[in-house]
Amino acid sequence: MFKKDRQRGATAVEYALVFPVFFLLFYGMLSYGVIFMMRLNLQHSAEEGARAALRHQRLPSGNSESPPPSQLELRRRQAEVAATRHSSWINAWKPGLLQIQARICPADAAIDNAAQCPPGSSATNCDLLPGCQVVVTMSYPYAAHANGPALPPLPGFGLMIPNYLTAQARSLLDGRALDL
Repeated sequence: MFKKDRQRGATAVEYALVFPVFFLLFYGMLSYGVIFMMRLNLQHSAEEGARAALRHQRLPSGNSESPPPSQLELRRRQAEVAATRHSSWINAWKPGLLQIQARICPADAAIDNAAQCPPGSSATNCDLLPGCQVVVTMSYPYAAHANGPALPPLPGFGLMIPNYLTAQARSLLDGRALDL
């Protein structure tokens, strides 16, 4: 009897020591799983937007816009619409934070050079021999959530969570795809 009384609280003490470690491991796996899922979805959405620019069909002749947009502008818009549609669940957490940009640039333009391909631009004078490229860039400020998009942050975990999740995809629009 005497030995059993000395062991009575040992299980509770062991549980109190081990639980925080297992909880932090579980929380870390869950947090990074959500981050990786969001990052992969952003990349997939950007790729689908770039593909949508390739598949875009010419508008019927009864278009009411004046002046009518160019084929490149229509493809750029279609890329933004497709990327937005594929990433709509991310934007539902906190609307307005997801930034989507589709740009049309010369095929040989360096994407980091803003002078050659400024955001929101639509190059209407792309040379068809090297072609044009549609570049879809998506950015989500993950750290902008005060309580996290899915899970509340734990003290100290904010140092290991990225501020932004970004993705970029591009497709070449050559003379065969443009149908000018």
